[in-house]
Amino acid sequence: MSNESFDTVLLIALLEHTSDPRRILTEAHRVFKPGGRLFVVIPHDVNMSIGRLMLCKWPPRYPDHLTFFTPARLRQWTQNLFRVERGYPMPFKQVSFWLNMYYFAILKKLT
Repeated sequence: MSNESFDTVLLIALLEHTSDPRRILTEAHRVFKPGGRLFVVIPHDVNMSIGRLMLCKWPPRYPDHLTFFTPARLRQWTQNLFRVERGYPMPFKQVSFWLNMYYFAILKKLT
C-alpha cells in the first residue's frame, strides 16, 4: 500500500486482537491522506468478562483478546499520530465507559 492512499479506515473491534496495536495505528497513519479519519470501536473487556461469567462461559475473558483497551490507552497509543475528534462510550453515551460495553472514537490524522 502506498503512502497517503486513504481518506478513511475502520477498525471495528480489531485492535484488541493484536499484541501490538501501536503498529497497526502507525500503519493506518502512514496510508492516510492528510486529514484522514480513523473510526475505532473497542470493547470493554471487564464488562464482557462479567457477562461471560454470568452466562457460565469459560474462559471468562475472550481468549483471542490480546490487548486490554481503555479510552486513555487509545489516546496514549495514538499520541503524535491522531487527534481524537470525538469519542464516547456505547451503547449509552450518558454513562461512563466503565459501565458500558464499547468505546467509539473518530480520530483525525495529524500532519
